[in-house]
Amino acid sequence: MRIIVMYFKILCIITVFGIQLPGFGQSKESDQKIDLSVNELPLSEVLKSITQKSGIEFTFSSSAIPVNELISINKKNISVKKAIQLVIKNLPITYDFLGGRCVLKRLNLTQTIKGKITDDNSSQPLIGVNVKVTTTRGEVLGAVTDLEGQYSISNVPIGRVTIEISFIGFETREYSDLLLTSAKQLVFNTSLNESDTELDEILIQAKRSNFSAVNRAAQISARSFSIEETKRYAASLGDPSRLATVFPGVTQSGNDLSNDITIRGNASKGMLWQLEGVEIPSPNHFSTVGGASGALSIFSSQVLSRSDFLTGAFPSQYGNALSGVFDVHFRNGNAEKREHTFQAGFLGFDVASEGPFIKGKKATYLFNYRYSTLGLVDQLGFSIADETKNNGFQDLSLKLYFPTKKLGTFSLFGIGGLSKFSFGDDEDDDTGQSYDVGMLGLKHQIPLSNKTALTSTLSFAGNKAKSGDATLQRFLTANDNINTYIKNNSSSYYRAKTVLQTKLSAKHTIEGGAVYSVLGYRFNRRQVLEESEDSQNPVQSYDQKGNTSTLQSYLNWSYNINSKFRLVTGVHGFYFNLNKETLLQPRASLRYSINNKHTVVFGYGEHSKLESLELYVGGQILNDGSIIQNNRDVKISKARHFVLGYDTALSKNLRFKVELYHQQLFDIPVIAGAQPNTAEGVYSSLLNDFEFDESFQNLPLSNSGTGTNTGIELTLEKQFSDGYYFMTNASFYDSKYKGGDGIKRNSRLNGNYSINALGGKEWMVGKAKKNILGLNSKILYAGNNRFFPLDLQESINQQQTIFDYDRAYKEQLPYYLRFDVQISYIKNNPKTTHELRLDIQNILARKNAASRFYDTETGKIEFNNQTGFFPILSYRIQF
Repeated sequence: MRIIVMYFKILCIITVFGIQLPGFGQSKESDQKIDLSVNELPLSEVLKSITQKSGIEFTFSSSAIPVNELISINKKNISVKKAIQLVIKNLPITYDFLGGRCVLKRLNLTQTIKGKITDDNSSQPLIGVNVKVTTTRGEVLGAVTDLEGQYSISNVPIGRVTIEISFIGFETREYSDLLLTSAKQLVFNTSLNESDTELDEILIQAKRSNFSAVNRAAQISARSFSIEETKRYAASLGDPSRLATVFPGVTQSGNDLSNDITIRGNASKGMLWQLEGVEIPSPNHFSTVGGASGALSIFSSQVLSRSDFLTGAFPSQYGNALSGVFDVHFRNGNAEKREHTFQAGFLGFDVASEGPFIKGKKATYLFNYRYSTLGLVDQLGFSIADETKNNGFQDLSLKLYFPTKKLGTFSLFGIGGLSKFSFGDDEDDDTGQSYDVGMLGLKHQIPLSNKTALTSTLSFAGNKAKSGDATLQRFLTANDNINTYIKNNSSSYYRAKTVLQTKLSAKHTIEGGAVYSVLGYRFNRRQVLEESEDSQNPVQSYDQKGNTSTLQSYLNWSYNINSKFRLVTGVHGFYFNLNKETLLQPRASLRYSINNKHTVVFGYGEHSKLESLELYVGGQILNDGSIIQNNRDVKISKARHFVLGYDTALSKNLRFKVELYHQQLFDIPVIAGAQPNTAEGVYSSLLNDFEFDESFQNLPLSNSGTGTNTGIELTLEKQFSDGYYFMTNASFYDSKYKGGDGIKRNSRLNGNYSINALGGKEWMVGKAKKNILGLNSKILYAGNNRFFPLDLQESINQQQTIFDYDRAYKEQLPYYLRFDVQISYIKNNPKTTHELRLDIQNILARKNAASRFYDTETGKIEFNNQTGFFPILSYRIQF
């Protein structure tokens, strides 16, 4: 009798808690075959139907199980087990068979957060670091790092999470706005820096937020951006350049089809792109050799880690930059689980994968491949490259990570991209453009002690651009019979870089580094004459190849003076072997923390940027075969940046920031001896160009050009928390230049003002609140580019566009206004996550002006307009 009582007690426990023991597993009844055909029937009724057909009864709590969820299934001759699986496939339900009974239980979707915490200076793992995770529902979970600096937190409810990382004697770091989905573990690695202040020999914990730059030496005009921001901000398309247009001091450069940006009045060609600490050529499709922008970024949000964007007074680690810096990093793949992503949309499809090479080992891989579907976009009436055919691109991003026990860590990383378009049906048509770029780097990091780390990188990069046009650029040649020109330019970049970082004490950190670069080039231009019957043998106007080199070095010192003052100072050295120019450029920033809410920062820096090598080595082949090279001795373009900033924390997630800046640009190449108020006089400064204008290579240049950019930026920003975020900022600036004619004018990019307002809200939706509905919007109102006024009467007389150079850049195109909206829906299933995203650019369909011209048919001055209404739909699945 006692045995029978105990048996029933055990059976009750099993039934209540869903425990499955040997002997109480799946019943044979679950294998019997049934037909199940239901259409929009509540779950409770479907379960009754299965019971009637099989005899298996269901046990569940109607308050935990969505019994009113409508189910549609039409299957014949399937097992009861398979029928149940199909019924609950998209529901937060799991099941167990207990004898002839099926117990249904609510499935709370959870995921794992894990990572590694290291010392920012030595890259050594930190042991005993506290990691706290707070979910959107208020649950708090935690873990402590082990001997290898690793942590892992399981069963974290999906949704948005905040991670706080704290360790005695180190700064506390908090990261909000991290998305945790059911299909993908969140691998979050970061580093901590020793606290700035010391009191009674116990280091005080300071706190840094999402707003802070990853590079701690960047104290002013710098901020980090995350994977989520590149995807969430309306019209950003996962592109760092398009994302940056929402930041203060940054505007789009007058072309909606391009990710070209203006930073504080500077052209984007003055920008530096870095990947994993190494300079790279333009990582954009439809770009040019010597350019810094294009139509779409090669970088994929699938591989990005938190990265930095800087707009002025850069610390000494950054060289060859005049206007801004994108310091981009790739994350490591998941070391424990293989995860995959597929995405398809109007702009192409992506395939991404990550995981360990061998399960149980720590070496990982991560890659993303994308192939364009621009042909579909063209057929819908939207074109990335206007009035063209055969548009297309593809790209690859990857990172392989190999940690060792004694030799440090090795990582192989790279990008590659191919893009082209043509105006004709023939893919080899010479009236089009192609741009190919690739980069591969090998990085080694090793801690030399608890305070010192050495990082060494070898890399190779190259790019090639081909373009043809039926119309000639200005000043190309004096031969009026030329009908078409074709360019084939290519460059290669071999770099070796080493960085040594050491922390002398809690107050002093020293970092030094050097990078040697070998720059190869091949510049070729052919010209086809109108009277030439054999277009296969065009005139070779220029063909030059060779190589040169640069050597950059820097020393940076961070000094935590006391609890209120922090000084970062250093010097950057630059040597250009072609013209033997040597530069020593001082940099400094001083941060004064009035209290834990108010901060004042001052920054100063001298900076420089090489123009395209085509300017220095380019020239022209004369009829006798000799080559003219006018500009091998032209100096590097330079600038001085002065910035004063004030930052206040209005609350935990809300801040107000203001920055004043002044930039003095000098040694700018201009056309020597240009006459005032002529085409040469107006065009003569390279400050007005987005990329290198080949007309300059045929003319003698001097470094007499100058420029100034002065402005103020105001920002009110709430980082993502409580399901929403917003940012509004205003920039007011003045950009001037002097060309070869010595006249001070507005620069072409002097828009004078730019005002942004953006925000977004997310809702947890669905029966189990496991899905996310998001709405994001952005409004940009800005002063447009300046132009040459047209002389209407002379245009009528000559039946072509005639400019009035006396009033060059005194007038602006009509103001720029654009409203973008993004709607997203994320559906979390037990093993997969689905995401549908609709990005509607320029939802008001406003025709913003791009330029003006004289229309010979109407006899009036007309506008060329930019892109109108442009929707982009994408679908992504993670598994």
